[in-house]
Amino acid sequence: MKPLFAFLGALLIPAGSSPAEKTGAEVTIVPGVTAVQPGVPFTVALHVQPARNFHTYWRYPGIVGLPTSVKWALPEGFQAGNISWPTPKIVDMASHPAHGFHRELLLPIVITPPAEITGESVTLTGQLSWMACHRECYPGFAKRELTLPVNRLGKVKPHPKWAPAIAREQSNLPRESSLWTVTVESLPDTSPILVRLRATPQSNADPGKIYFFSEDGQITSEPPQDITRHKDGSYLITGTRSEFSPKDRLTLPGTLIASKSWNRAGTLPAIRAQPAYPTREEYFKLGRARVIFNSSHAREELIALRKQFQTAYEDPAAQQAFNKKLATIPDPEERERMLKKRSKAMRMARADPATRRTPASRSLERKLNALVQIQDLWLRVDPARTNEPHQQTASTLQKRLLQLTDGHAAMEDEDFLQSFEKLRTEVRELDRSGALRAR
Repeated sequence: MKPLFAFLGALLIPAGSSPAEKTGAEVTIVPGVTAVQPGVPFTVALHVQPARNFHTYWRYPGIVGLPTSVKWALPEGFQAGNISWPTPKIVDMASHPAHGFHRELLLPIVITPPAEITGESVTLTGQLSWMACHRECYPGFAKRELTLPVNRLGKVKPHPKWAPAIAREQSNLPRESSLWTVTVESLPDTSPILVRLRATPQSNADPGKIYFFSEDGQITSEPPQDITRHKDGSYLITGTRSEFSPKDRLTLPGTLIASKSWNRAGTLPAIRAQPAYPTREEYFKLGRARVIFNSSHAREELIALRKQFQTAYEDPAAQQAFNKKLATIPDPEERERMLKKRSKAMRMARADPATRRTPASRSLERKLNALVQIQDLWLRVDPARTNEPHQQTASTLQKRLLQLTDGHAAMEDEDFLQSFEKLRTEVRELDRSGALRAR
């Protein structure tokens, strides 16, 4: 899905509206210090004050919105760092999920002055831009200046109002943690993106609802992420790669949130992570475990689905009892009559509305059957047991089978089945060509 810029355009407030009433948010530059000392880095912050019920946006806003940003015009020799972003939340814009904030914000930025400064004061100038949304969206643009004296005589004092507030914001910034091991189980530039979280003995065994905020826009905010907890206690996050994802990235930077905290003390609601994408060898090793898990899970669902529409005659115990009774009947014609009578009763039971199969259930059954078969197809095209001239073809087929397995939840049943049938045909053709070695 493309970003909803056209949609937002219909909601934007005209530029002629009153600034006091129609800004959605007020953004200024505030100091963390009372003066500038030559050569000593100091912190300023973008102070974002949204109007009531409005939200502003994070560094990667998702499918809608624009992040708060600043383009600096600094005195000669001054350098500005990047914005340090707090932990965002899921915000809603016309039923579309995005990443942002409903609260007042301080976005810290470190400024590094040169070792020598001419003049008795310096002026930092920033061209600010932001977007604030509620029922409508208000784009904001403003030129802001911050003038500070130069102190060459002694240590600079923190600003009495803004330094404590900036320090509080900085203390709550998400940081990396060794409590959870975060890995990527998909290849770069592919979709879906798979993120695995494994707990350590010190982790909170039940972190609650979790979510991965992609810092550079590799994972879009819509459709929603799929979160699966596996039997080993690990979590697998399945996200959709954005159409506008940056290319050729080697890592997946992001912020992970947990509604019940990542640690046992309940004091760690967010952690930063930047896991590397796996190599091809690592990818297929991880993929084998996922294929086996998905096939096993599909087999369990298939059994449950069939039980849902199972008649009393198809119960294994009832079938076994009937077979024992049938074995005691010496007359072949009598046995034939019993079989016909049971078959007729079974057909009538299956026609009952309570057990009648719906088209949707039949489609789901075919999909689950296919997922069960993927494990066998995967093993058949293992490059390690493929004749050398065909190993690349086998590797490609294995990769496509894995991508189909990983992406099945987001696919319509019929689309999935068509892709599966095509892959199964290609595996059989490779088998008939003599490319696959005997097991």
